[in-house]
Amino acid sequence: MASIEELARRKSLILEQAPEQLANEATRLQKKLWSQMTPLLNSLETDATGNIVQSDANIRKIGAIIQALNVLLTGDEYRSAVTTFLKGIDENIVITDEIAKNIEKGFSPSETQKRLVELVKSNALNSLVGNGLRSAVSQPFAQQLIANVAARAL
Repeated sequence: MASIEELARRKSLILEQAPEQLANEATRLQKKLWSQMTPLLNSLETDATGNIVQSDANIRKIGAIIQALNVLLTGDEYRSAVTTFLKGIDENIVITDEIAKNIEKGFSPSETQKRLVELVKSNALNSLVGNGLRSAVSQPFAQQLIANVAARAL
């Protein structure tokens, strides 16, 4: 069994690396996303002042842009980065249990603690991939595009 000091070092390393790896992957994917979204956005017809023209063609394009954004944000690359991040949570839990076993022989996490861990992971997954991602990224982006077009109707 590893010493408490070694376990603490491993835990600290995971706590540093997992979020950093997710941030690096998110930055890489953000660059990819913008390189794919820019041509779509540039395809929108604009007026002389740069505002998006209110037209059926633009409204259809906005729908396609929103769909493309959602596809990119739920793609395999991003999901893989999130999965790696969540594995860091699992690794930390194992290390925390090992530390507890070093302190208290015979330690075993309770069923309640195990359910709590699953709840934390589920919430993290939802925030990073599910509704949380949509409400933080897709919806505000879509609302801004739609508001720009709708403003021309006034």
